[in-house]
Amino acid sequence: MSEDRVLVDLLRQGKNKEYEKQKQAYLDEVEYRHRGYHHWDFTGKTLSRLDLRGVSFYKVTLVRVDFAKSDLTGTDLRCLDFTDADLYCTKLSGANLWHAKLVGANLNQADLTGADLGGANLRGANLWHAKLVGADLSHADLRGADLRGVDFTRVNFVGVDLAGADFSGRDLRGADFSDANLSGVNFTGANLTDANFTGATLNQPRRMWLTVIGLGDIWGFPQEIYDAVVGRK
Repeated sequence: MSEDRVLVDLLRQGKNKEYEKQKQAYLDEVEYRHRGYHHWDFTGKTLSRLDLRGVSFYKVTLVRVDFAKSDLTGTDLRCLDFTDADLYCTKLSGANLWHAKLVGANLNQADLTGADLGGANLRGANLWHAKLVGADLSHADLRGADLRGVDFTRVNFVGVDLAGADFSGRDLRGADFSDANLSGVNFTGANLTDANFTGATLNQPRRMWLTVIGLGDIWGFPQEIYDAVVGRK
């Protein structure tokens, strides 16, 4: 089935009456386009408050699209461009955002539970109070991202450059920091129970590690730092 037919069928499934006119405009545009056209450009479109679960956005440009409060649970969004998109309170749990471009995107309070964000570009993204429990952020680019209030329980940070990040007082139970750059990261008062630091770059002062919770249950933690913190020789 061609991409335009997929979009026609899926846009027709919308359940929000206030968007009927808007959806019809999209349908008219889609029907008008020549069959077999493979690169849709939805730049600046509004697709908020819609049930978009399972929608095929294959090769669709989603720059500055407004997805606020829409449901994209479990949707395949690999390698798509969400630059400056509005994903406020959007449901993205279990979504596949592998290598997606989310530069400057607004993910304020978005639900990304269990989402695959491996290799995603999140530079400058707003993740304020987003839910990332069990999400895969391995090798993602989080430089300049706002991570305040995020729930990072069981998050995969393998190979991520987190230099200078502030995780003070955060719940990081079961987080995997293997091979991550943690230079200058503030873990003051954080819960690191069952966290994995194998191969991670660490340069924090001893006094900071004295404040963390669950130090005895950390995996792959440098022995020399562990011994110094717990007072062993």
